Amino acid sequence: MSASVVAIITDVMKDGKPVIGYGFNSNGRYASSGLLRERFIPRLLEASQEDILNDDGTNFDPHN
Repeated sequence: MSASVVAIITDVMKDGKPVIGYGFNSNGRYASSGLLRERFIPRLLEASQEDILNDDGTNFDPHN
């Protein structure tokens, strides 16, 4: 069995600590590394901040 773990550390602070998101445990074509490399990273690199952040620019907006 193989597994993948991804942690995204933001510059947003809550209770004095950075907000961190985790994703894990997928195999093969749909493993985190494949999804990140093929889908998410290219889209994030091409997007402007206004397209991916909330109105005050402090967090990712899942509705954009």
